[in-house]
Amino acid sequence: MILLRSSLLLLLGGCIVPLGAQGVETYGPGMAAESLANLRIGADYDYSHAFRFRASHDGPLESFRAYWIFNKGGRSGYHEGNGGDIRIQLREDDGSPAHLPTERTLATVRLAHALEGLGRGGNMEALNFPKPLPVLKAGRFYHVVFENLAKDRKTNFLSVNTLLQREVGKPLQHRYQDDAWCALTRVGSGPWHHTSEGSAVYTPIMEVRYADGASEGCGYMEVWVRNPKPIEAHAHVSERFTPASTRTLVEVWLRAKQLEAGGPLEARVEEDGRTLAKAHLKPMDPGLAPQKAVWFAGTFASPLKIEAQRSYRVIFEASKGRYEAYPIRKGAGYGFGPDTLFSEGWAEYDSGDGKSWRGWEMWDPKPTQEADLQFFFRSIPKEIKPHRNGR
Repeated sequence: MILLRSSLLLLLGGCIVPLGAQGVETYGPGMAAESLANLRIGADYDYSHAFRFRASHDGPLESFRAYWIFNKGGRSGYHEGNGGDIRIQLREDDGSPAHLPTERTLATVRLAHALEGLGRGGNMEALNFPKPLPVLKAGRFYHVVFENLAKDRKTNFLSVNTLLQREVGKPLQHRYQDDAWCALTRVGSGPWHHTSEGSAVYTPIMEVRYADGASEGCGYMEVWVRNPKPIEAHAHVSERFTPASTRTLVEVWLRAKQLEAGGPLEARVEEDGRTLAKAHLKPMDPGLAPQKAVWFAGTFASPLKIEAQRSYRVIFEASKGRYEAYPIRKGAGYGFGPDTLFSEGWAEYDSGDGKSWRGWEMWDPKPTQEADLQFFFRSIPKEIKPHRNGR
């Protein structure tokens, strides 16, 4: 399950919800991506990379999981030779406004012949930190740093995967604060900088797991952009979900493309075919390129309470105009934990009647529950109650 609290003032009709330090919760994936993007470790320019995160948990850190990418299935350019001599270090943050890695190392994992070592466990295996385990403090920044120490690292290297987002709004990802989960790069011994390609942003695919079983990170590991589904008069997409706890929804967001003008994108939440709430969605970043995936958002006329362990569906539709949406795949089948993805729902689509819902398919013609729409709700924590005019 993915929850994030942000500090905002949210207007609900005639009511003002003071969110302040308690914030609102982002319920749902809250992630945006167009594709995967590999980062070479070593190679022609001797790249090093760092995945920065802000710990949300106190305690010993036991392992991390990343998405390594090799030349398989006719692919090329992801690795060469034996994969290199890859050193992965957990490092402290420098405390500056830029939040860069220091040389203060808390733990090290070494893959002397990376391709051989990772090939035994698959390309998303968890790698354990040696004991004594590093102890993290909630709220502090840390960096997982990837370096290639091979002497011939231009011809012996491999890559680690990220999510790539080309049409970028603010925040970069709704699931995280901008500085709390990001990728950094440096060339040789040069300065660290945010990993970017023009205006594109790279989001680490990584999980960090604590000794007590808690984990955090991003467990989404594919973008099914090649299988979008239409949103128009006779076709809809939805996310079916069963909340683990009771919550109050106030806003709904969807990342979609508008292909033809003509009418607004709309959302409705239903239970057993009965509509509970509706919202008209508007583009949140109208300055981004037309016919590109952007966030659309709308506020419900009044807060919607949803009950724990009851099944709901949020349906996105357009009576006029044409839109399309595509999902992102969860890495649960590859070991990513439920706290790194939205574990309470899955993406669906229909072909026009709004009743024959089907899970998305990609590599297999059979529908699956492995993907989520790029969507989320904003919800009020149960301890916060709307009240008028701030009184």
